Amino acid sequence: MRVCHLALTSLTDWACAYADRGWFVVPLWPNQKEPYGPLVPNGYIGATDDLSTVFAWWSQNPNLNIGLACHQSGIVVLDMDPRNGGEEGWNKLEDELGFLPKTLTAVTGRGDGGHHYLFQHPGGNLRGKAGTGVDVKDYGYIVLAPSIHPDSGKPYEWLNWGTPIEALTPPWRMRLQAPSRDDAPTTVNSETDDPLRHIPAAEYIFRLTGRSTNRDGFIRCPLHSGGNETDASLRVNGVVWSCFGCEPFAGKRVAGGNIYDFAACLWGFPLPLRGIDFADVQGRLTKELL
Repeated sequence: MRVCHLALTSLTDWACAYADRGWFVVPLWPNQKEPYGPLVPNGYIGATDDLSTVFAWWSQNPNLNIGLACHQSGIVVLDMDPRNGGEEGWNKLEDELGFLPKTLTAVTGRGDGGHHYLFQHPGGNLRGKAGTGVDVKDYGYIVLAPSIHPDSGKPYEWLNWGTPIEALTPPWRMRLQAPSRDDAPTTVNSETDDPLRHIPAAEYIFRLTGRSTNRDGFIRCPLHSGGNETDASLRVNGVVWSCFGCEPFAGKRVAGGNIYDFAACLWGFPLPLRGIDFADVQGRLTKELL
């Protein structure tokens, strides 16, 4: 069965159109960004391009939001977020690397000028961030039009549906490439099955920051004092860490937690990690550490 793209109106129509295009689609909770657990208990890893499966999913619940599993679909997305300085960061990248070709582009549903720029995946492992306010969506997923944003209540929208997905130019491709590593293994979002959660804190902090423990088991904290702390204050204990004296986290002057909490603080993701943010952090940690 082929889907006609001329009259797409409902979420079901669009989800099927994406699958028909060969994209790996994942159902999300209505008006939310998190994968719909009753249908995909392993999150975005359960995405599929099987049209009959996608049609059955949205037939059960036509209000499901739509997600795109980027890497599985052969797509990399540059996510420009104005809240984090994305407009200035994008301009600096263009000044340095040159302009990108016009490609399929969406406006995010928050309504603050955020954009998703879709490009052909260049292969290999990619960095998680291209520049200030410009994230690289590789492993993980994005929300697709016409899904509804949970905060604004507005839909995600395509600026130029039908425009081809272009290749990155060589300078941009080189910027996005991470140091060569083995392909990241597939994991699920549970503590039992997630090997990332078993890495000792001293090891993952060293590998992510280059900072090692002193003889008392403390590390110079990269999360406060602009990363220039002189007296080591971050304590490691097995797979968890804690730091007293950080800038306020949720109204407290104490930070701590597991590998995901550390990576979120280090890379500027909001806590607690949920949905797309969790998937992004998990993908980046997998590429960096496994």
